[in-house]
Amino acid sequence: MTRQKQAGFTIVELMIALTILSVILLLSTLTLSQLGKLFSKGVNQANTQNIARNLMTSISSDIQVGSNMPQHKSVSGSETVCMGATRYTFLRAQPLDATHPHVLWRDSMKTADVCTPFDLTAYADLNTAPDAVDKSGVELLGNNMEVTDLDTGKLDDRTWFVTVTIAYGGDLVVYNKIADTTNCQSVKGNQFCAVASLKKTVTRRLAN
Repeated sequence: MTRQKQAGFTIVELMIALTILSVILLLSTLTLSQLGKLFSKGVNQANTQNIARNLMTSISSDIQVGSNMPQHKSVSGSETVCMGATRYTFLRAQPLDATHPHVLWRDSMKTADVCTPFDLTAYADLNTAPDAVDKSGVELLGNNMEVTDLDTGKLDDRTWFVTVTIAYGGDLVVYNKIADTTNCQSVKGNQFCAVASLKKTVTRRLAN
């Protein structure tokens, strides 16, 4: 009885197959990693854009229907912009985190004609703040977001400009105060930070 020789894989063929499989797995891993980074960047940018747009819409509406013109004041590093009875108090270029639990607080003042600033860093919990702070106010930013620019200016008797720049990334965000620009720098990659900058011209409906 004659035995038939069974065909099989040689060691060289197995090594070649494993090498090809390893290359395919490596390329797949790199592709998935890049897709994950792009997804993270897109989510961070979209969230930052939404916050900036919502803030711009809110401020623009306050200017349009406000009974008096915007006022700018500051105290102890906190900046305040008042439009009518609405007050925006913020810390410039400080991310919302455990150290700064409030960086952009919107509330209502009891007296619309008087813009009363307060120190946002003086109270870890604004519920313990004095009566001058509206306890029903709201923090407008999310974690690791910061205000790098929030300003209004008069163009004529009824027209004002509004500029808003919101950044995400905590200590990954770099703000150049001299050049008045914001950018992201991260050793982990720029998908971990985002910047949204808006500028708008607003016409007031009620003129003083």
